[in-house]
Amino acid sequence: MARARNIKPGFFRNSDLVELPMEARLLFIGLWTLADREGRLEDRPKQIKMEIFPADNVDCDVLLGLLASTGMVARYEVGGKRFLQVVNFTRHQNPHRDEKASTMPDQHGNIATTAPAPRKHSANTVQAPCNGDSNPVVIGLNPDTLIPDSLTEPNGSVGRADQKPAMPRCDVQAVVDLFHETLPELPAVRLMSDERRKRVGALWRFVLTSKRSDGTPRATTAAEALDWIGGYFARARDNDFLMGRGGRAPGHESWQCDFDFLLSEKGKKHVIEKTQAVAA
Repeated sequence: MARARNIKPGFFRNSDLVELPMEARLLFIGLWTLADREGRLEDRPKQIKMEIFPADNVDCDVLLGLLASTGMVARYEVGGKRFLQVVNFTRHQNPHRDEKASTMPDQHGNIATTAPAPRKHSANTVQAPCNGDSNPVVIGLNPDTLIPDSLTEPNGSVGRADQKPAMPRCDVQAVVDLFHETLPELPAVRLMSDERRKRVGALWRFVLTSKRSDGTPRATTAAEALDWIGGYFARARDNDFLMGRGGRAPGHESWQCDFDFLLSEKGKKHVIEKTQAVAA
């Protein structure tokens, strides 16, 4: 059952969220309404889509992966079931006191819950009790940021949960140049739209936050990320299907691989999973 939650203006200025597609940002808000009082819900992309995007053609599994890459949502499995945790949900939201306790396990398999704080005005879900004080405290999301507290360093700058340096800035033009240099046979990128920039950013984040099949990081620096992306484009060039070497299925005779396809989740899976390479 969906629940009413709070949102503050800082949501729209968050530096991590603005790099994500609009659908991912809307999904993040929708998750708050589906989550229980601990910020947990089952990781069931198809069901989540029907609750939040019933009439839209979106891939919630991909969008959840993008949100997880920011550290604002955690995806985990306990007892063979998959769950989602909105990070620091209990610090930024104030569930109604009558809302049922969570029955879902945390990432360690525990089902410990936070007890609702006592209130004098149980119907008020926006402000803390006044108690005669002339300065009520507004509760809900942090008004300036949605970055989880665990990712914020003491001086207020943004860091990773393990205190590693912040993710290197994505050089969008360098990625485009690599595409042109490696795949001159494919249609050139002549217009860098906001949507393309977001997709480049998603690929960049994937390279710097995921691991190869042998368990090692794909990249930890900007130089390594560009090197991996260059190799990614080279693997696409060696793929007969993507480069049009050979026949195509009926109805797809005129299809041509391009920059947008290689940035898509479908393209990424095709290059990584269907092109032979070691520890991609």
